[in-house]
Amino acid sequence: MDAKTPFDADSWALHSKFHAEYYPQSGGFYATNPALFWDRSLFKPPPIERIPSDAAILTVQSEYDPYTPLESAVRTSSALPQASMVVVTDEYQHLVMLPYGNDSLDRSAADFFLQQKEPPRLSVVEGKPLPLVP
Repeated sequence: MDAKTPFDADSWALHSKFHAEYYPQSGGFYATNPALFWDRSLFKPPPIERIPSDAAILTVQSEYDPYTPLESAVRTSSALPQASMVVVTDEYQHLVMLPYGNDSLDRSAADFFLQQKEPPRLSVVEGKPLPLVP
């Protein structure tokens, strides 16, 4: 469900080089991002009607995910009545790695995967604050 980007691989490589110079700790990551080379034109998501109504689905969504907008995740979750969604506020990551460090989120995910316990239809948890730059 990632949003389309106007950049091609060469544009990302140029951004990566520029950011690596100014942000040496993480700025060059664009050049190694495998998503740059996905051919989205070949991907056709299955019709939502084909997803079994008894399928257990958990979505963990960053509020400010730069590639998968919150609005898209909410729209998808809304179309799946059996889905549970956890929104992580004030989070900017594209991928929320678990364990995340928020007890509520980590417990919900662990219970879902280990005990097949579904969390509420919608939960909102507090994200990690961005680090302060000295």
